[in-house]
Amino acid sequence: EILPRVDAMTVRPEHKGIEGPLSKAEKMVERANEIAAEKAIKDWEAAEAADPELIEAGIDKLGDLVASGYYNGPENKP
Repeated sequence: EILPRVDAMTVRPEHKGIEGPLSKAEKMVERANEIAAEKAIKDWEAAEAADPELIEAGIDKLGDLVASGYYNGPENKP
């Protein structure tokens, strides 16, 4: 007998409602992740502000520099 395909991304009825409140350790990990994310954003912004290529190009964000075509990737050869 062939079983039906199960999509792993959909919530299955047998798994609904089994999550309980976060434990103290889980809350601590979540808060540590938030702090790390905030620090990463600040570090990224500081790195962009000090980047000599961005300063030379007169652009504030790395994504804008990439979009401008500053970094020419390998040529597409047929």
